[in-house]
Amino acid sequence: RVGDLIAEIAPASLLDVATCFGFLPLLLASHAGARAHHRQELRCIVGCDLNPALIALSESYVRQRKLTGVRFVETDILSVNGYGRLPEPSFDVVTAVHLLEHLEPAQTASAMEALWSLARRRLIVAVPVETVPDPRFGHRQIFTCESLHALGQGTAGTSRCFEDHGAWLVIDREQEAGSQWAGIHKVGEAWT
Repeated sequence: RVGDLIAEIAPASLLDVATCFGFLPLLLASHAGARAHHRQELRCIVGCDLNPALIALSESYVRQRKLTGVRFVETDILSVNGYGRLPEPSFDVVTAVHLLEHLEPAQTASAMEALWSLARRRLIVAVPVETVPDPRFGHRQIFTCESLHALGQGTAGTSRCFEDHGAWLVIDREQEAGSQWAGIHKVGEAWT
């Protein structure tokens, strides 16, 4: 799903926030552009995480596989100095796949602000849909498609939310929203 959402706008750069083991950046580095030959290939793929051991593991994989155009950075986007370690000030696409549910509810607005400020064209957020936070996975809050969509409406972009093995929020800057989603309209809480 995330690969399709990224490919829709053919970005040149991507930041995966809270990358954990780096699976998404590694997959994209291994197969970027392979799904559709006419799409622009990602030239800069960055994964960031708080855990230095996970970053070291991902970097080791990059070296062993001799992958190019991908790197991993230990950083906290919620810290005052967190952005300083990123190789670029912003990215065409920023992904936060299963990040928000791990934050305290009071941190959510700051996280969304940070994620949106790093996204030049599109922000993709995914969360599980649960009735209670699952402590086995360190979840601290729950989301519905409606509550996630409300977060998107707090940005200056055009947002849409849908469910597919969890809830997905896609927020586009105006230039992207007009081109890709011109025929989609909001009816109540649903998109048609």
